[in-house]
This record gives sequence, structure tokens and C-alpha cells, in this order.
Amino acid sequence: MLCLKIPSRLSKIFLRKFDIILKIMNHKINICFLFGLLCFLLVFCAPSSSAITQSGSTIEGYTEVFYEGGAATSEITSTEVIQIYGVTMTPTDSAASVETNATYYFPHYIENRGNGTDKFTFTLDNITPEGWSAELIVDDDMNSVHDGTETTTVPAYVYLAEEATYYFFLALTAGATEVEGAARVTVTTEVNDGPGFYGANGIFYGDNDLVSATDTATASAGAALSGLHIARDDSSGDITLTWEGGAADVYYLETTFEAAFYNTPEVSSASIEAINVTSPWTSEAISAQDGVTRYYRVTTTGSSDEGFAPEVVGKFDMDTFQLFNLISGPLDIVPPDENTLNDILGTQLTAGTNPGNGDRIYSYVSGGWQQSYLRVSTGWTGTLASFEVDNGYWIKVTEGNPQNILTLVGEVSSAASREVQLVQAYNMVGNGYPETVALNDTGLDAVLTAGTNPGNADKIYEYIATPTGSSWKQAYLRAGTGWLGTLTHLTPGKGYWIYKQASGTVTWYYPRPY
Repeated sequence: MLCLKIPSRLSKIFLRKFDIILKIMNHKINICFLFGLLCFLLVFCAPSSSAITQSGSTIEGYTEVFYEGGAATSEITSTEVIQIYGVTMTPTDSAASVETNATYYFPHYIENRGNGTDKFTFTLDNITPEGWSAELIVDDDMNSVHDGTETTTVPAYVYLAEEATYYFFLALTAGATEVEGAARVTVTTEVNDGPGFYGANGIFYGDNDLVSATDTATASAGAALSGLHIARDDSSGDITLTWEGGAADVYYLETTFEAAFYNTPEVSSASIEAINVTSPWTSEAISAQDGVTRYYRVTTTGSSDEGFAPEVVGKFDMDTFQLFNLISGPLDIVPPDENTLNDILGTQLTAGTNPGNGDRIYSYVSGGWQQSYLRVSTGWTGTLASFEVDNGYWIKVTEGNPQNILTLVGEVSSAASREVQLVQAYNMVGNGYPETVALNDTGLDAVLTAGTNPGNADKIYEYIATPTGSSWKQAYLRAGTGWLGTLTHLTPGKGYWIYKQASGTVTWYYPRPY
């Protein structure tokens, strides 16, 4: 019997990849043929920590052949891997809408598909209309999302190691007037010419020595976006934005609202969730009752600050715990007449067949109580029908029912101040802003009565619910000092009791804090 034998490490590779056993009974075999076959397999199938074998690597091997009556061993041979060249670009083609006098940043990256460090050159085939311009900008963060700090121009060439990537933007700036058709720019990357082959991972390396991508932008006068609206779907959990106008980029702030996001949208703490999307747009990152609070703005795709729609909308999530929770809504209801309990709370709490097993909501207005419960198949049922932003509400999670997260959606208030009517004795109010406001900045001191102690001064109370129990905070308006006590701020999503001693009704003008 005649068989082929190679060193153990290489023989494992050889047999694993090809499962070859040569069995030749009483027959001569060409030793030179076997030796040549082995060298071919070693060069093109040798394993590596990378998906490819690096250029300049040396592979050694030898052949032993056993036959009846003896054996033959070849000399050790060395084979040096030659360099191959290749490059890919992603994506290959893109299209977007851009406002006149604005810049759109098309993201791209190239990958070295050769087996060694190589030089990659960039060229631009600029066929944009008169008054337009194009350049390549380095994507420093390598996240394909441009921010204002990324301004470095891509050099004429870069060096990349095998399988390395290089991220950049094609920045296409529109002219001052609309154009018929579209503007196109092609970016081309080139390396040396050479052969290619399939690696052990099934990817083809080398051969593609010249790649290009064509980016197309259509410019218009760019009617400003407007009418930004946010909606929650209780069945699917979807959070959807709609607006009037064309394609938009979607900016967001998470968890904490900032005044700068309202006044100057492109602040450093803002992030981009989507680029060049059209209305309606549904977020893939968040959903109703997921515990995430986000505030959104949209701007005309590729535009500067002036392209932002004036509205800021939000999704505000709050926990509810067993038994009582004192809450309020920090976002305006738009349109205002869509303020029924079924619109605002929907089916997010637990429904029952009667008030004893369904979750409930209570409101105290002008000295009287109103309440409703969430009824199976019917929705909210009772004397309380609507939800007002400036009011406070008790939410009662019936004992034994789950402690759900409530998601409220709406528009961040743009009014200079909120107007809240306060009557004598107790008033259940809310914080109509998404920002935490110090009591001394609320304007309450202008309409309430100060005193020397809690017994002769107007007061404010907050109920704190937790998974393990509850407690109260309070403060009174002290003459010459301001608010004094354990309660120091109005917090988004919280409800409050205000006790007013004086008779009559007053209007509390609560100034916007941003």
C-alpha cells in the first residue's frame, strides 16, 4: 500500500480540507506530482489568524511517501506568499434631498481586500452644477454619522493594512438656487492591479482594484419643516413622528431635557437617530412603556440650524407603583381636543370588570372629586373623562395588578408661561414642563401668601411613591426668604397639592424655564 504522509499539523489541515487518502496497491506513483500537489495546497489553503495569509509570509513543508519495501522523503521546501491587491467601497451609490445652500454628508468606507499594507488613492469626478461643490471629509468617529467637529479633509491617499477599513464622507454642498434634475459626484479609490482568490472564509480577495460610488443629491428651495407630531400605538408599542415637508434628519435627547435643545438644536449632547427619512417615521430604537424618555426635533435633511421645525416633541416614561401615585403630564396635548383618558393613557394600565379590580385615576378640581377606572373592552369609564396638563392626578394601581410604566407623548410647551387657576384651600396641580424647576423660580410666590411658619403660610406637598413604600415632601412660603422645607423643586411627571389660605381665585403664571 502506498500513502502520502506530511507533518502532523499540516496533515490535519490537509485531511480536514480535502479528506484525501491515497491508496495505491502494487502501483508506482509519481513522487514529483505528489510534491507539487502538496506545495499548491500549502500555499493556497494554509491557515492564518487572519482570513488571508499575509504577503511576505513563508510556508515550509516536505513530503514522505511509503511503499512496499521502503520510503522516500523530499527536501524541505519554502514558498513565499506574493502580495495581492483589492479594495471594496460601501455603500456603492446613495441619494438624498438637500436644501439650497446646505451640505449633505454621504457616508462611505473602503476596506483593503488585499493581503498586505497598500496605498489607496482617492479621486473625485465632480459633475455637480455650477455653484455646487464637493469634498471628502474624514469620519473621525467611524460611525457614518457626521457631526460639526468632523472637518478634516481626506488626503490624496492613505495606507491601510490588510482587512483594515477607512471611513469618510462625501460632502456635497448645494448652490443658492434650485436645479433641474440632480447633482452627482463620483468618488473613486484605486490600488495596484493584481490577481485575486477566495479565502478560507469564502470571501474573494484581490482582483477588485478600482471601485467607485456615485452620490446623487436633489436640491430644492427647501420649504421649512413644520407640524411635528408624535404618537403612541398601544397595540404595537410604536412611537411615530409625522411632519409637513420633505425628507428630514431626526435629532433626539434622552432622559433629561435641556434648554439648549429647544433653542439651539445641534448641541453636543444631542444625537441623530435617523438621516434622510420621510414622514411618517417610526423609531426602531424605542417603544412605548420601555422606560426610555426621549425628546425629538427634525430638520430638513442636510440643512443647517435654520432647517429645524419649530416644534419639539417628546416621549415621557414614568413608573407606577402599587396603590397610589401622584402624577402630571409634562408635555402639551396636540391637538388639544385629543385629551380623553383613552387618548392619553390608553390601555397601558390594567383593566378590570369593575372599579374594584381595574386600575383607577382621580382628579380634584374646585373642591370636588372625579374618577374613572379602566374597564375591559370598553376603556376608561366614570365621571373623569379628560386629562389636562396643568392638573395633578392620583393613579391607583389596584393591589395585585402589575406595576406598569406609563408613556405620555406630546409637544414641549412653547408658551411664555402656563396659566393655572388656584382656588381657596386645596388645589391638585402639575408641572407642565419637561424640566425640573426650583420652587423660587415658579412664580408661585407672586400669588400665594407668605408667613412666618407653616401654620400661617401657604404650602405645597409632593407624594413620593416607591416599590417599598411612600412618603411626603413639603414646603411653605416664608416671608422674606422664599420656599422653605424638604420640597425644593417641581419635577416633570410629578403632581402636587397646593394649599392656598386666602379666599377667591388667582391665576398662577408659571414662566417657561427654557
